[in-house]
Amino acid sequence: MKPRVEYVILVAILMVYVLQSGAALGSSMVPLSIGDALSQAVQSNKRYALDLRSIEIRRAEVQARAGAVQDLTITTRPLQINDGKLQNPFGMAEVRLPLSDELTVSGSLTLTLDLDDQILDPEGRLSLDYTLLGSAKKIESISEVDDFLRRENDLVLEVFAAFRQLYETDRKLHLEQARLDYLKDALAASEIKTGREDLTLRRQVGTLQREIETLMIQRNQANRNLSYILGREQPVDYEPQVDILSYRCTIEADELFRLAFAADPELKKAHAALHQAEAELHEEKRSKGWDVKLSGGLEWRTRPDGSSGWSIGLIASRELTSGEARLARLELAVEQAELALAERRRAVQEQVLQYLQVVIALDGRLLTLTEQIEEAAAALELASKKLTAGLVSALDVEKAELDLRGFESEREQVQLEYIGTVLAVYDLCGIRLMDEIASIIR
Repeated sequence: MKPRVEYVILVAILMVYVLQSGAALGSSMVPLSIGDALSQAVQSNKRYALDLRSIEIRRAEVQARAGAVQDLTITTRPLQINDGKLQNPFGMAEVRLPLSDELTVSGSLTLTLDLDDQILDPEGRLSLDYTLLGSAKKIESISEVDDFLRRENDLVLEVFAAFRQLYETDRKLHLEQARLDYLKDALAASEIKTGREDLTLRRQVGTLQREIETLMIQRNQANRNLSYILGREQPVDYEPQVDILSYRCTIEADELFRLAFAADPELKKAHAALHQAEAELHEEKRSKGWDVKLSGGLEWRTRPDGSSGWSIGLIASRELTSGEARLARLELAVEQAELALAERRRAVQEQVLQYLQVVIALDGRLLTLTEQIEEAAAALELASKKLTAGLVSALDVEKAELDLRGFESEREQVQLEYIGTVLAVYDLCGIRLMDEIASIIR
């Protein structure tokens, strides 16, 4: 089979697929703004809903650990036979309650059923442990608020990227269809003028038709992707509608750096790791390597043959063979944590700087495109006047209109790229994008 025939067959198959996809999407297009898209995603995106549930579960776990009871364990042994003799069944509850980083209270209650005397024998223990030396406070770095904000911002960026892809593909498709109409008009005019077909224009028409077919496939793919992100079980044929405001990033660079340093989760972890290493080194120097604990306990039994009592003690321990090595390890850990913090801070600074450089470059492109649009609008106005005077043809006016539409379409794309870059740098800075996007785009 010749390559040309193979290509025609492939294009035919793809067009059938596109038409079937369009039929599945529905005959009428559904208008969709970026605000509507975000609302639908928040309500219906399955991954987002599962992530929120996961965050809620982690929050409940943190709250439970911070509550009155750290660990509560219940153990029961209803049946056991040793050497043919039935053992007394019992149940036991154990609880551990940390009152601070240094002080922990724990206790247990055991209930044993004496099968011989048919009585219930309770037994209780209560102990208290207080660390005087050798324990550094554990430092937490990330809060549930950070988790919620990061996940919401991720959703905003995901929706914006999918919406932008559909919008740009849709606008490009309309522009290319207008160019195709222009080329067909030019081809027809050339045939009338010369009496023969212009092969160059014919090839351009064929090339543009194939590009439009590809754009139709890309538009359907973008539409299916956006429908999935918005939680739709079946694709919806969306008509993206955007009212791009004349927006510029108003936050100063120094403030963006400060916000990014304060918001970056890895930088927070690096800060916490450094504070932890410094606390452990400080405690090691303060205690001279000694672990000193004060403990006390109570035991209580009700049976006459049982014994009850109390105890109190002081326990001190120290590694004699590795004290200097341990101190050296802790000092090394502090230096490593300092380096990790500096490296992460530099990485965050570089990320923000790269985004700002992109913003500056896009700003320059927007200014250039604005000037080109003004020139193209003036050229269109002049062409219209010349058409009225009979100095140019209608094709010349159509070409001027296409040039203007091309510059306007490019400016829209650059403006959306600018907004996407600003949203990305705001996300780095821990700014809630759901609030910001309303002031940027409608």
